[in-house]
Amino acid sequence: MAVREPPVPPQPPAAQTPRFLVVEGPLRVGKSTLARILAERLHARRIYDCEDNPFLEDFYRGKAGAAFPRRCIF
Repeated sequence: MAVREPPVPPQPPAAQTPRFLVVEGPLRVGKSTLARILAERLHARRIYDCEDNPFLEDFYRGKAGAAFPRRCIF
């Protein structure tokens, strides 16, 4: 009579380096600084979102009503 071995449970895949890391949040809270630090420490390449938002200049100057339009650009 042969002794039967219990089945080996499946192993989780080995840890892999993340392919993408996204930093999102409100304006002027340090997203770019955090992205720079993470890229340096992880030896990664930073990819910036589009920076040609025509509404940002008005927003940064404090123009009334500029907060909503700056969020509507894609």
